[in-house]
Amino acid sequence: MSKFFRWVASVFAEYWLLKVGGVVGGLAISIVLLVFATDGGVPWWIAIIYAALTLQALVVATFGLSWLIKRHSKPEPAIERHSSEQEMSQNQTGINFQPQITVNQNQNQQQSQSQQTPRLPNVPPKLEYVGWEFVEAYLNDHNRIVEVALGNRPCIVAQVEFYMKPLIDSDPWTEVRSRITFQLGEGRTRRVKDGVWREQEHVIQMPFRSGDTRTLIIGVELPDDGFNAYEYAAQETGPVFTTRGVRTSITFPRLLPLIHGELGFVVHLVGKYHDTVRLDQNLYFKMSTAERTIQRLNVVEMNMADDS
Repeated sequence: MSKFFRWVASVFAEYWLLKVGGVVGGLAISIVLLVFATDGGVPWWIAIIYAALTLQALVVATFGLSWLIKRHSKPEPAIERHSSEQEMSQNQTGINFQPQITVNQNQNQQQSQSQQTPRLPNVPPKLEYVGWEFVEAYLNDHNRIVEVALGNRPCIVAQVEFYMKPLIDSDPWTEVRSRITFQLGEGRTRRVKDGVWREQEHVIQMPFRSGDTRTLIIGVELPDDGFNAYEYAAQETGPVFTTRGVRTSITFPRLLPLIHGELGFVVHLVGKYHDTVRLDQNLYFKMSTAERTIQRLNVVEMNMADDS
């Protein structure tokens, strides 16, 4: 019985030697105990435990030895040697040769803002007057100009055309908003705050691309109501539920009575490129509603027409 306890004690002793005594000492003791375990009087399971502990010591010793070899054979990083040499030279000379990098927050903010704001071309856009015409059309119940006669009122539409001239290093597109001021004589005027474009009657700001031609409606003549100016206006409709929310008004063209005969008018065009005003033009005209003609004027001719 005392021999059995001695074997068990030797097993625990070897285990703790491996834990506490280190790899080399544990391996030596494991080999010695394995030699004693070969005695014929040692039980087989004690011999297996001796052999397992000895194998564990061998594996641990192998991994430990390979780790030591890799650690001592690994070259020291060149950056660390360079930094240490640099520190030594700094300590000797008292001069710091490391580059000093400072971050200017205002400069970073300006750079980010410049990246968000598109570069404006050097040459502003230009709209050229192309021509005029009086054409037959029809008005529906919402005062929109249509081509269908069924159930609609016949009318004569006075309109002028503008052409966005292609220019090198100019805006590729612009959104144009129009205003028209009619000279009624004796200092009286009729202002159209938002003109209506023939191509898209539901768009106040008409998109122009380089080379595009758009048609601006100057006025509408009805058989019973005479000649009228033509402008956008918001009409109350009450709450209307749409996919974009609740709408309480809708934009429809409306008619403003004008005098019959000759009258001058000014077309004011304002164009924006990325919410920046790039176009601001005034064009002067003289119209005869009786003869159904439109004539382009310059500033001096327009002033003379107003005086007369």
